[in-house]
Amino acid sequence: MKSTTYLLRFSKAIITIAIGLFALLITFGNTTDYYSNYFFVEHVLKMDTIFPDSTLH
Repeated sequence: MKSTTYLLRFSKAIITIAIGLFALLITFGNTTDYYSNYFFVEHVLKMDTIFPDSTLH
């Protein structure tokens, strides 16, 4: 019974560390390569490519 509790606690810790590492890598990538994301967000916010029959013009 105790080994199952420790295994569950250990697996939760490993998953939390993995998610934190993934978030750290994403943050590092977005910080060091700022303009690749900036141009994408700028393109989306401009709405320069929308469907021809859209009423949002």
